[in-house]
Amino acid sequence: MIAPSSLRLEYYFVQELSFSALLDHANCEEATKSKFLNLESNEVEVKSEFAEAEGNPLQHRIVMTIIGKKENNPLPFKLCLHGYFSLSEEFAKNKNARDILCVNGGSILYTAARELLLTITSRGPFGPIFLPTVRLLGKNDDIKAIEETPKKQ
Repeated sequence: MIAPSSLRLEYYFVQELSFSALLDHANCEEATKSKFLNLESNEVEVKSEFAEAEGNPLQHRIVMTIIGKKENNPLPFKLCLHGYFSLSEEFAKNKNARDILCVNGGSILYTAARELLLTITSRGPFGPIFLPTVRLLGKNDDIKAIEETPKKQ
């Protein structure tokens, strides 16, 4: 049985996607033998930024940046996604709504990033990059607010 979610992804887009196949890399021969470039959670940096739409507490944006920081990585990368989410009125009244939004919304974006990176890098010389499964934290202290551009008056 399924039911509509109180948190809905309206849309997302890729702001930045960059990677470079370092063909002269010292580990190039070894890397081409592997089926995947599996990364551990300490080899990936994930930053999430959160913003609420001005005047509308039901509309939110999460910007997620993922950077590969594995030492001796023959395929360094950076990926930045923007996700736009809406909350139901009932859900928005929940005292933990922000934490839940950051964890669940961030998980949705991370999954999209994981599949995107896997698909795009699968055509490269080293095999696809497989991001690790991670647990996103929703503590308010760990969430950086996005500085909104001031409106012109």
